[in-house]
Amino acid sequence: MRRESVPVSEEARQAQLERLRRKSVAVRISAHPVTKGASSRIPPIHFAPPNQRELARFPSFEYAVHPVQQIPNWGAMRTPTEWNRQYGNMANADYVKVPNYDSETLTIPMSSLLKNREQHIPEITAKLYYSTRHFGTYDLDAGEFTGSHPGVDLKLPKGTPIGSAGGGRVLTVEQDQNMGIYIIVEHRIESEGTYYSLYGHLGEALVQEGRAVKPGQIIGTVGMTGKTTAPHLHFQIDKGVTGQHKRFWPPKALTASEAEHYTVNPITFTAQHSATRYARL
Repeated sequence: MRRESVPVSEEARQAQLERLRRKSVAVRISAHPVTKGASSRIPPIHFAPPNQRELARFPSFEYAVHPVQQIPNWGAMRTPTEWNRQYGNMANADYVKVPNYDSETLTIPMSSLLKNREQHIPEITAKLYYSTRHFGTYDLDAGEFTGSHPGVDLKLPKGTPIGSAGGGRVLTVEQDQNMGIYIIVEHRIESEGTYYSLYGHLGEALVQEGRAVKPGQIIGTVGMTGKTTAPHLHFQIDKGVTGQHKRFWPPKALTASEAEHYTVNPITFTAQHSATRYARL
């Protein structure tokens, strides 16, 4: 039986990230200029090719996890000095458990919550963290399927380590004008099919194409690359389709029934495939 991961201390997080950086120095990717309108594959000279043994057997999905274990308590922060701190300048006391993704809570008008701010810190934190909802508009009060934005935007400090949502193989490490540095991991789940998790606007990528990853394994850090106004993670999970996978982004808003052919709510997906849920099956 697998157990859910528990929050770790600030020292442990920093040590884990530093170990990974030392180990991955040959494949570490940082932001670099991209020609407008172009999609730039990360230069292959940074990568050693995966060995044949790794290619021969696709990695097990195992179970799903949220990309981070805990988040800043955004609702308790009052000044730009507090909320503009980078990951390395946050204290362990600044963090809280990842809030539930509850559509009813997330669509409560922020103006009404701020009238009694001290009583609504958890709700404010949740709204700020899930800053753009699945197929929502760029509005903190908007719900799902009000816009064309697949996936969910997660407000996090710059430099926050990001873990893979499940076991699989790194399909893509690229950079373009819109998504900035992004990683796509391929996951294969028996009896369900293939899914692709996408992590966008990264500050750096710490994995290489073709490599196997475990659930929660750090693959990159939060940044501000691409088209964005603040540090955050664009987290998206697409369904497998025939042919070579390309990240899904519709030209217009879709209904829930239309969207389900191509992509899933990533927060719902990780909850439905968590270690705890799998242990009960």
